[in-house]
Amino acid sequence: VEMYFTARSVQLLAKGVAETIYPGGRPGSEPTLAYFVQQAAQFGTRFFACPTAMLAHGVDAAALSAEVSGQAGAAAFIGRTLDPAWRTLSCCARCRFKADIKPEPGS
Repeated sequence: VEMYFTARSVQLLAKGVAETIYPGGRPGSEPTLAYFVQQAAQFGTRFFACPTAMLAHGVDAAALSAEVSGQAGAAAFIGRTLDPAWRTLSCCARCRFKADIKPEPGS
């Protein structure tokens, strides 16, 4: 499994951010997003941050969490979608975690 983070979602990959996000919306009631990211990484999921999105949102490569496998953008993702050996699933901008990341105007 590979997960590609683009647009604002690259902020979720910065060190310390996922530790503050509770997917259920209630701090302390269940594991943080970081827990789920770590679990997925232990099962072999590879996480990629879009370098263009990182630049646009001020996320430095040195600030990425240890679970991030590297940087890959739209071309890499499109390459996977065109490869018949791969299956893809994408999530639109309307699918948001309840997080303290302010929506951008027009999003």
